[in-house]
Amino acid sequence: MKPLVPLRLACFFAANLAASLHAASVLEFAVASFTVAENVGQATLTVQRANDVDTPVSVDYATTDGTATNGLKYTATNGTLAFAANETNQSIVVPILNNGLVEGTKNFRVILSNPDGGAVLGTRTNVLVSITDNDSLLKVEFASYEAREDEATVVIGVVRGDDGDFPVSVDYATANVTALAGEDYTETLGRLTFASGEKLKLVSIPILNDALNETNKTFRFTLANVIGTTLSAQKSATITLKDNDPGVEFVTEKYYIHEDEGALRVTVRR
Repeated sequence: MKPLVPLRLACFFAANLAASLHAASVLEFAVASFTVAENVGQATLTVQRANDVDTPVSVDYATTDGTATNGLKYTATNGTLAFAANETNQSIVVPILNNGLVEGTKNFRVILSNPDGGAVLGTRTNVLVSITDNDSLLKVEFASYEAREDEATVVIGVVRGDDGDFPVSVDYATANVTALAGEDYTETLGRLTFASGEKLKLVSIPILNDALNETNKTFRFTLANVIGTTLSAQKSATITLKDNDPGVEFVTEKYYIHEDEGALRVTVRR
């Protein structure tokens, strides 16, 4: 009969190895992705610890650029998280930078590495942080406006959607469609300059009130040559002028006369 000692030793080491692997602290991010608005100021990410919590452990972390650039959208951060005994959560704080550029959502990653104190990394070793943009393009406030020809003016709004601390300027001009400058409205052009923090500019366009009975007419207001930001696709507006002149008409639709009256008086009014 063969001795049982080697078999017992093998079982002993296997059991201890399994217990050791089971008991090891597992360090990983609480989530695989995280979204933050650029004007919030910071992203706070949680690293959690599972299994063994009795032993002090540590893990390194560092940020790395994706489509977001260090110094423009966020501030690069690195360091070491130290978990004391019975401590199960630690936080990484990454500063988020609020710029005035219109650029859509950008992202970067935070990566865990070098676990120490017998700890191992879990499956979520990195987290993708997406920074949503809070800036919008310079645009005409509305795509269409209406005005009666006796209203004297129509007021057009131009809106700056970014939150930059720098001036922005843009040219504007009117153009005929079916309405004619000098007959239906006054040609208007110029340049708007937005100071830091200024969001809205108003442009007044004179409307000319003629005495003609005519259909509604339109003209356009358009932005161009922007400096300091980007123009939206909504860079122009159509202005419809509604006629207020009924023209000439009969007072009534029907008239009646006896054949022996000799004449019929029909009234026409202006």
